[in-house]
Amino acid sequence: MAVNEFANLTGVSDKKLPRAQAIIVFETMMELHRNGLLAEVPSLEDLIKIIPTNTRDIRSTCQTYNDYLLTQSAQRSLDAAICITDAGAAGNKKVNYCLFAGFDHLNRRIWEFSVGGEPVTGGGKNVAKLVEAHAKQLNVTLIGSTTDNASDVIKVFVAEMQKSFANFVAVGCVLHILNLVLMNSYHSTFGLEEMGVCSALRCGYIIHYLMCIEGHFDQWTTWAKLNGHELIAYKAAGASKSRW
Repeated sequence: MAVNEFANLTGVSDKKLPRAQAIIVFETMMELHRNGLLAEVPSLEDLIKIIPTNTRDIRSTCQTYNDYLLTQSAQRSLDAAICITDAGAAGNKKVNYCLFAGFDHLNRRIWEFSVGGEPVTGGGKNVAKLVEAHAKQLNVTLIGSTTDNASDVIKVFVAEMQKSFANFVAVGCVLHILNLVLMNSYHSTFGLEEMGVCSALRCGYIIHYLMCIEGHFDQWTTWAKLNGHELIAYKAAGASKSRW
């Protein structure tokens, strides 16, 4: 588990992970030896021969254990949860992003878990299959969702989810709606061409810019990198001009 956490935190490549694992195990054994808890420590060369070094197996084992712990936590703490989901990218080749959230009644706090991004063929039915599979894996009862206001996820997705969760409801994202109100007002008043003009209107356009940058994309990434913001130096996948 420590090795997997090390890989996640440092971003070490899968090629280097086995070596990192060997060093972590070796240093841990050395520390135990120094504190009199281990009689002897094998050499690093001998250690490499006996510990698992297959990166795929390491990650798979850790993921299985993490899933088990997460499932136990959800069963102890949650009565129900909502899913916050959105499918990015254009056409039928989408990546579905999903977050489960609920109230942890044992610790009196918000419990949340990011399912992550998964490829999905476009359509509310297919998104529902992914979300339902994760809910069953965690043994979580879903009572609703928050997503954008596309009919496919407000109607089709919800209809599919209601087959497994009878009282499942959808709540449209207020930020999506407010962005539509703001941007459509701007477009009606000043025209689309004003999006490229450096003026006070840029304050209102900025979120929209990050979602549908085309000719200005290089300017954004250059600025972000020069100012130490590499983590946001990219364009959001699946961005469109219709809704944020």
